[in-house]
Amino acid sequence: NYFPTDLSCYLWEDDNFIYNYNRGSINIYAIKNAAEQVVVPFSVNGYKVTKFKPIVLWINTGEVDGYGSPIYKSTTFENVVDLYIGKNITSIGSFEDNESIEITSVFPNLKNIYVDPENTEFTSSTGVLYTKEDNFYTIRVIAPKVERIELLPMEMIDKDCMIESLSELQVLVLNGFTTYIGTMSIFNCPKLYEIHIPEDCWVEDMAVYKNGDESNDWMPIDCNNTVNFVTFIPTSVDQIKY
Repeated sequence: NYFPTDLSCYLWEDDNFIYNYNRGSINIYAIKNAAEQVVVPFSVNGYKVTKFKPIVLWINTGEVDGYGSPIYKSTTFENVVDLYIGKNITSIGSFEDNESIEITSVFPNLKNIYVDPENTEFTSSTGVLYTKEDNFYTIRVIAPKVERIELLPMEMIDKDCMIESLSELQVLVLNGFTTYIGTMSIFNCPKLYEIHIPEDCWVEDMAVYKNGDESNDWMPIDCNNTVNFVTFIPTSVDQIKY
């Protein structure tokens, strides 16, 4: 017997969310309405929601303009600053397909991400959402308006860490386990003025950078000298393997 893993239609819709069936999971397909704090629901119509993969849609409001044309609104919510994710969510975004994660497009002014401590797939700290493998963490989403990040244990920082285009980020604190920051790892964070690194952490040239302008063919510009690198000696507390 064949049982589909995807359905090309909405399953349910309430005042705040649109749900669909995606890869065998009940998924939050889109957000319709949102206050400053968004709590991802645990279930809908008695079925557990296990995936949070919202996309940006244009929804018909049911109203018309002066010419009689339908009025649409985008499912982008600039008012949202806090996102709460429960223990039920086992998949977030679409990184398993190497597609872009649209959470930051839906919530462009997000500052904080909170994950239920009982969630076995994800955790969060200072505006960063992670998955965990062995004793180290992988960044999955960073709140776009976060001001200070204190990273959980990561062996290295590279361009895959997605520390980029964070317009309000001012301070980045590495964990005592991090020993390397690669070239072109931290991109276009104009307010970043301080990075705390373990004393044995190697920082490559152009680890912090931005793109140039049309006059120099958009060549990347080394910004290492615009940031104050503060070294610290890792302690037993810094190096706890969470």
